Amino acid sequence: MRLKATLHRPEGTQDDIVVTADAGATIGEIAGTIARVDPRGPAAPDRPLTLLAQLPGQERPAALPPDAALGEAWIGSGAVVAVVDRELPGFDAPRAGHVRAAVRVEGQPVHELSEGSYVVGRSPECDVVLDDPLVSKRHLRVDVGDTVDVVDLGSANGLVVDGGHVSRVRVEGRSGCSSATRRSSSSGVPTGS
Repeated sequence: MRLKATLHRPEGTQDDIVVTADAGATIGEIAGTIARVDPRGPAAPDRPLTLLAQLPGQERPAALPPDAALGEAWIGSGAVVAVVDRELPGFDAPRAGHVRAAVRVEGQPVHELSEGSYVVGRSPECDVVLDDPLVSKRHLRVDVGDTVDVVDLGSANGLVVDGGHVSRVRVEGRSGCSSATRRSSSSGVPTGS
């Protein structure tokens, strides 16, 4: 995969860069490589890194999930990116703000989501943990920004929209999508303020 982006550094300088990587390379690996090879940037820390990305037309950048594959992440050519240290205070700032989406599953609490990227599944490491044996450990990812995108992470039961399985969907207005569970419940992701 080839990606053309503008790299924005903490001190305000920026350069156009070209990233050529396998679609399976993670955002964290790409962020680490950019930090390591950038001759004008600060020394790469020995801590986990990720990218903040702002696509043309977006109001503000959003933190990309460091474990997402480049081919799954909603980053494209024309983005402005910054390498960020996930362990620094304030890293979660892109998620701060008002609720822009919600995950609703029958019989479980509503999970309100502000801007950011969230992994949904059974695993305790997920951002939104669902207690259902038919939900995969890492079932799907919800990317909340100016739009809401839902991406299937290779789950066994998949992501269903209008009765058909899809790998990715942009949720518009107050519509939703569903993911099969034992209770035939749905995980709706409505947008709005």
